[in-house]
Amino acid sequence: MQVMTSTAWSQRPPEEVLAVVAKILEQEFQLDASELALDTRFSEDLDFDSIDAIDLAVRVEEEVGLKVEEERLAELHTLGDVVALIQAGPARP
Repeated sequence: MQVMTSTAWSQRPPEEVLAVVAKILEQEFQLDASELALDTRFSEDLDFDSIDAIDLAVRVEEEVGLKVEEERLAELHTLGDVVALIQAGPARP
Protein backbone atom coordinates (compact mmCIF):
# COMPACT_ATOMS: atom_id res chain seq x y z
CA MET A 1 0.00 0.00 0.00
CA GLN A 2 1.34 3.40 -0.97
CA VAL A 3 0.57 6.18 1.50
CA MET A 4 0.10 9.63 0.00
CA THR A 5 1.89 12.64 1.44
CA SER A 6 -0.12 15.24 3.33
CA THR A 7 0.48 17.63 0.43
CA ALA A 8 -1.18 15.18 -1.96
CA TRP A 9 -4.23 14.90 0.32
CA SER A 10 -4.51 18.68 0.63
CA GLN A 11 -4.80 18.96 -3.14
CA ARG A 12 -7.63 16.47 -3.47
CA PRO A 13 -11.24 17.69 -3.49
CA PRO A 14 -13.21 17.03 -0.29
CA GLU A 15 -15.45 14.55 -2.13
CA GLU A 16 -12.45 12.35 -3.02
CA VAL A 17 -11.17 12.36 0.56
CA LEU A 18 -14.71 11.63 1.78
CA ALA A 19 -14.83 8.60 -0.54
CA VAL A 20 -11.72 7.20 1.17
CA VAL A 21 -13.20 7.77 4.65
CA ALA A 22 -16.55 6.32 3.53
CA LYS A 23 -14.77 3.22 2.22
CA ILE A 24 -13.14 2.76 5.64
CA LEU A 25 -16.52 3.14 7.36
CA GLU A 26 -18.12 0.69 4.96
CA GLN A 27 -15.41 -1.94 5.48
CA GLU A 28 -14.91 -1.56 9.22
CA PHE A 29 -18.38 -0.59 10.46
CA GLN A 30 -20.66 -2.14 7.80
CA LEU A 31 -22.12 1.26 6.87
CA ASP A 32 -23.51 2.08 3.44
CA ALA A 33 -20.97 4.45 1.87
CA SER A 34 -23.62 5.88 -0.45
CA GLU A 35 -25.51 7.25 2.56
CA LEU A 36 -22.50 9.08 4.05
CA ALA A 37 -21.94 12.80 3.49
CA LEU A 38 -19.68 15.56 4.78
CA ASP A 39 -22.37 16.60 7.28
CA THR A 40 -22.90 13.06 8.65
CA ARG A 41 -22.46 13.26 12.44
CA PHE A 42 -20.65 10.53 14.32
CA SER A 43 -22.68 10.32 17.51
CA GLU A 44 -26.10 11.43 16.27
CA ASP A 45 -26.20 9.79 12.82
CA LEU A 46 -23.81 6.84 13.17
CA ASP A 47 -24.20 6.12 16.89
CA PHE A 48 -20.40 6.11 17.33
CA ASP A 49 -18.85 5.95 20.77
CA SER A 50 -15.26 6.73 21.80
CA ILE A 51 -14.06 3.21 20.95
CA ASP A 52 -15.48 3.56 17.43
CA ALA A 53 -13.70 6.91 17.09
CA ILE A 54 -10.38 5.34 18.06
CA ASP A 55 -10.95 2.46 15.62
CA LEU A 56 -11.64 4.97 12.85
CA ALA A 57 -8.53 6.99 13.76
CA VAL A 58 -6.38 3.85 13.51
CA ARG A 59 -7.81 2.99 10.10
CA VAL A 60 -7.34 6.58 8.85
CA GLU A 61 -3.71 6.39 9.95
CA GLU A 62 -3.26 3.10 8.08
CA GLU A 63 -5.02 4.32 4.95
CA VAL A 64 -3.76 7.89 4.60
CA GLY A 65 -0.67 7.94 6.80
CA LEU A 66 -1.94 10.63 9.16
CA LYS A 67 -1.71 10.03 12.89
CA VAL A 68 -4.78 11.40 14.67
CA GLU A 69 -3.87 12.38 18.22
CA GLU A 70 -6.38 11.36 20.90
CA GLU A 71 -7.00 14.96 21.97
CA ARG A 72 -8.02 15.82 18.39
CA LEU A 73 -10.62 13.03 18.34
CA ALA A 74 -12.92 15.08 20.58
CA GLU A 75 -12.92 17.83 17.94
CA LEU A 76 -14.23 15.54 15.20
CA HIS A 77 -18.02 15.64 15.07
CA THR A 78 -18.74 15.04 11.37
CA LEU A 79 -17.21 13.28 8.41
CA GLY A 80 -16.41 16.75 7.09
CA ASP A 81 -14.25 17.33 10.17
CA VAL A 82 -12.26 14.18 9.37
CA VAL A 83 -11.92 15.22 5.73
CA ALA A 84 -10.66 18.67 6.78
CA LEU A 85 -8.18 17.07 9.19
CA ILE A 86 -6.82 14.80 6.46
CA GLN A 87 -6.54 17.69 4.02
CA ALA A 88 -4.77 19.87 6.60
CA GLY A 89 -2.19 17.17 7.26
CA PRO A 90 -0.15 16.77 10.45
CA ALA A 91 -0.45 19.42 13.14
CA ARG A 92 2.42 21.81 13.13
CA PRO A 93 4.11 22.77 16.40
